[in-house]
Amino acid sequence: MLYNIQQFKSPNFESRRQYKPIMIINHITDGTEAVRNSDEHEEMAVYNTFMNASSQASSHFTVTRDGRIKQFVDIGQAAWTQGLLSNLIPKAKNPIVRSMGVNPNLYCVSIEYDAYGDHGGDGSITEAQFWAGAWLHKYIQTEVKRLYGNTLQLNSTFVDGHYSIDPTRKPLCPGVNFPWQRLYQELSAAEYMELENYEGRLRFLQSDTYKLSMCQAVMTEIDYLKSIATGTDGVASWAKSVFRTLYTLFDQQGVLLRDSYTATDDYKGFWNDTLYLYNCSTGQNGPDSVGWAVSALCSVYPFMLSQGLVIKIA
Repeated sequence: MLYNIQQFKSPNFESRRQYKPIMIINHITDGTEAVRNSDEHEEMAVYNTFMNASSQASSHFTVTRDGRIKQFVDIGQAAWTQGLLSNLIPKAKNPIVRSMGVNPNLYCVSIEYDAYGDHGGDGSITEAQFWAGAWLHKYIQTEVKRLYGNTLQLNSTFVDGHYSIDPTRKPLCPGVNFPWQRLYQELSAAEYMELENYEGRLRFLQSDTYKLSMCQAVMTEIDYLKSIATGTDGVASWAKSVFRTLYTLFDQQGVLLRDSYTATDDYKGFWNDTLYLYNCSTGQNGPDSVGWAVSALCSVYPFMLSQGLVIKIA
């Protein structure tokens, strides 16, 4: 398999009784009971919680910040992740949860993404987590089919977040910036593929060839935006507004060459910065900067794709 799943045996689970898994619920760990000071600290805190019987908490799977997958509860058992008392079930946003009328733990499979504070606590999972999570959804669908014979659908009704199960107590989980649109787009491609074929797709999407194609698409569009931002009409105003959004996205990645811009309308300076990143991504400024530049340019590709600014490569 593309990913090796590290196995653990949490004491916190129960029988599914007569119910089959029909939903996948995404969560963010976002440890708040203690100050997390590193990815490793959060990972260990989650492990200690799920392996401690007194915590009465667990998840089927976790995805670490660097994209490793851990399993704490067998899919055939109910993890203690998104449980609801009967009085809270009618308050669920998800229609399946309301119609089932029983504790969602009995028919859900749970995925927790390790995160804390400004390290993904708002749902801004890493690229490694995104791709591991996408694969994990397909793996779960495959295993449910093998174990139970039913096909778990990979759409927004049957793949959801904790906030939709329990909006009263978990209104934000897995975070306001969780990449739902991107995930659903990816799952729509995975829906009817065999796991082996989907793994081939993921290998391509994470290949250097594909990443360089994304870099080129981003640079081509920014070059075009620069050419139309020089005017004074509505089109120029729109182009400048896109630059302002892209500036913020790059700034969040910490990859802008200047400490600050005199104004976010300084699109020519931003274009120069992007051109430098693109040259780095193609190796023109030495091998040491390639990975950093590719990561920076690829980070804005999903936004540009969602806005119709670039074409879908695959």
